[in-house]
Parts: sequence; C-alpha cells; structure tokens
Amino acid sequence: MKKFEMVKYGRWEYPADVPIRISEIAGHFDKSDIYPKQAYSLHTEYSFGSREFNSRCLNGLDVIRSSNLYGIPQLWKNREWAQEFAQFITAICYGHPAPEVIEVHPPFIDYVENIHNFIEVYKEFEYSILEKYPDVKICIENRCGSRYKTSPFLFSKYTSFFELCEEIQREHLRLKIAFDIPQLFTAEAISGEQSNRMYNCLRGMKMIREYFGSVHLWGKGSYNGRSNVAHHGNFDTWFCEPDIKNEFLALISELFDDDVVRYMVLEVNSNNSDLISIINDLKSIDFSFVRVI
Repeated sequence: MKKFEMVKYGRWEYPADVPIRISEIAGHFDKSDIYPKQAYSLHTEYSFGSREFNSRCLNGLDVIRSSNLYGIPQLWKNREWAQEFAQFITAICYGHPAPEVIEVHPPFIDYVENIHNFIEVYKEFEYSILEKYPDVKICIENRCGSRYKTSPFLFSKYTSFFELCEEIQREHLRLKIAFDIPQLFTAEAISGEQSNRMYNCLRGMKMIREYFGSVHLWGKGSYNGRSNVAHHGNFDTWFCEPDIKNEFLALISELFDDDVVRYMVLEVNSNNSDLISIINDLKSIDFSFVRVI
C-alpha cells in the first residue's frame, strides 16, 4: 500500500476525499510570528535568496545573523549555529502548540565539505530541539537551486542520500528525509526524456526508503513567457510525453509501496487545477491519502 498524509500547501483547495489535518507554515529568518490554525509543519530557512535577518526571534542570536554571504543564510555553519537555530525555532513557536514537523535544509559545500561534518553540527540541534519538543519529527529536504553562487548544496545529488543515511544510522538520529523528487532530478540533470536515468535513480532509492519521512512533488510548466518553470504546471507539462509520465508514475508507485505512512507536500504555485491534476495522477497509481490522528 502507498499511504500518505497530505500537508496543506499554500491557499489551494483540496478534494473532499483528501483529508487535511496539517498545514505547512513558513519559519524563515525574516519571520517573527506564525499563526497556526491546526497542526503544522514548520518550513524553516531554505537559503534561496538574501534575508534581512530582521526577525525579532533572532535577537541575541549573533552567530546566525553573521552567518551569511551577501545576505544569503549559511546554514549549519558550526555547532553554535545549530544551538542558536534551536533557540530560534522555540522562539518563533512560543505561545503555540509544538510543531508536528520541523523541516530543515542543508548547508553549502564551501564551508561544510562533507556529510559527516554536517551531521557533527546537526546533532547539536537535534539534541536541543528534542528536549523542548520530544515528539517532533525532523526532516531534511534535498535542495538544488539558489542565488548562492559560491557552491552547491551539500545534500543534493543521488550519492549524498546514501551518505546521509549512513550517518543517520551511525549516530542513531531521529532525522528523516523530505524527498523532493523534482529537485533531485534537477540536481542530476535528469530531463523528461532520460527515462533510463530516471529509472536507475528511483529504483536505487528503494534501498533507503525507510529513511523517507516526507515526499515533495510538483510540476514544471510555462510562466511569464518562460518554459519549464519549477513549481508551475503539472506532470503533463513537466514530462510532455505520456509514456514518460506513466513510467515516472509506475516508478514512484513501486518506490512507496511499503505500507509506511509518509507526509506529502505538493509544492504547486501555479493554480488549483494543476494541484488537482497531480492528485488525480497519484490516485491513478493507488496512492491513498489518509488522516493519521
């Protein structure tokens, strides 16, 4: 069985047969307040562009404030940064129920050169945040694409998934992966026409699927005169060829056919129709959307 609990993303309306219990809420470094109306997943700083670092929740957190390049946050700079990051999260969540999920993002390679070094920093955060929120789920999203021009993200390509899982197992950490499939394809330069590379990539992920706590999906399409724009369109506009789309659906159906309930986030920014189209494609391969609690 392929079971998911949908996390509400943005302002879109979801079909009546897709229960919504939890919403994604932004918690980046320019946010001072959050306003959860239900259970929530806190989507923390993701270092795409520059920040003002003007959140009142950063008061006194000088390591985080100083860890940037041309304003773009440098995540996981050192152990002090990790400890301050836990303080930032508890500050922004103060007065609200604990987040159900905290989604974090990887550092850049120019200052954290390998996965082992990242985990040595990250585990300071996990120890601290679990003291405050012992039941919270922590997921790290693979990232590709930023205005940070010095180096790429550390956790981005296929091999880095396996390196990360080895470190998680070695350190007995609670950390799970928020598997953003389109971002992995971008990092590996897998286009809609390269079915063999897509096949090898997704088939290989079966070996580590126990570490996947969440799945992110979205389409690519036209926007403002540009084609192949991320987070716009649906699977039809992303893959263009029906046979390739169907092969993709078959591969993710096989990958997640293990009866484990995972969160799903459909990061669609274009329109509600594209969201519904993706949901219908997932239903066609027997993805089941459930309410966990």
